[in-house]
Amino acid sequence: MTGLVSWGFLCFFRWFGNWRTNRANAKRRTELIIASLTGLPVEAKAELINQYFQLSQTFRGNPSSPTIRLLIAQGIVYDTGVGGGTYDAVNRYLAINPDVWEKMTMWFVMDGGAKALIMARGKPTEETS
Repeated sequence: MTGLVSWGFLCFFRWFGNWRTNRANAKRRTELIIASLTGLPVEAKAELINQYFQLSQTFRGNPSSPTIRLLIAQGIVYDTGVGGGTYDAVNRYLAINPDVWEKMTMWFVMDGGAKALIMARGKPTEETS
């Protein structure tokens, strides 16, 4: 009986240790993603915020524009295929990395620059009012 109980405790503590390790790794990954998003220039943040509020993880864009090149180099955006139906089209289909997409709401809360861009995005202009 004592062997069975000790085996049960061993299994529980291994499971609990693995759970804590996985949770710590997920938290560290989230912090790294938010830190990389916070360090982006204003133009790149504006591009990501615009796509997020259009509820579109995939969009058409020019991969040779400086903002998109930066986002692709950091692994935030990736190229998913040819846009426009021809292989020589300038615009291509781009997508925001799913890991980044699910952390964007936390990024909005933690980054003051992103909050300012969101507030500026929501203000009515003279043409719209």
